Amino acid sequence: MQSNLEKFMLSLNDIDGATFLGLDELDKMKPGISIMYNLSYMNSTKHEFFENLESNLQDKILNLIIEQEMMLFSQLFFDNDIDDQSQIVNQKIINRIFSALDCEIHEASSMVVKPDDFFSSFYLIKSGEIATYDLNYNYMYNLQQGSFFGDYNIVFTLYSNMFYKAVPNLQGYIVLYKINSETLLNCFCTDIVSFKHLFNISLQKFRNDTKT
Repeated sequence: MQSNLEKFMLSLNDIDGATFLGLDELDKMKPGISIMYNLSYMNSTKHEFFENLESNLQDKILNLIIEQEMMLFSQLFFDNDIDDQSQIVNQKIINRIFSALDCEIHEASSMVVKPDDFFSSFYLIKSGEIATYDLNYNYMYNLQQGSFFGDYNIVFTLYSNMFYKAVPNLQGYIVLYKINSETLLNCFCTDIVSFKHLFNISLQKFRNDTKT
């Protein structure tokens, strides 16, 4: 089975402007592309390999990276209740979100958010898992790679009502993307359909997390 990186490499062959490079040249580029692909979106634009590419290739490679990340966080951007997973969130909003992301690395078993913390950021799990616990530190559930948290706290202006803890793994750390809460709302509020999608996701998660 092909990895996401391998699929990404193959998709480069379809980029206008890359075909003239030839397979030999593309093979030479692959180590640099691999490094850049595994960096977070915002750091990839600062990588030396990326800076040396022509601007049209920069744009198209970043678009491919965004497409990959969109699929990882599909619940945030797509309607998962229908078979074809139609994209709901406006593409301009998605581009703004990814361009505003920061990246955090948390050691295994470290606490990311505690009860009564204010969610100044919205978090997306790039790799690893987050374990959640209630106010009495009773285990609730794990958030997997591609999940996110802080949405309903931000939308409904609520402090954290749970512990969010990095789950131990072989790597010894997890990777989170985060975006400032105000920036997130400013992005989604530019389109009523996109904001309604975020609101509905937040409401459903809030109801699930506050069941007695």
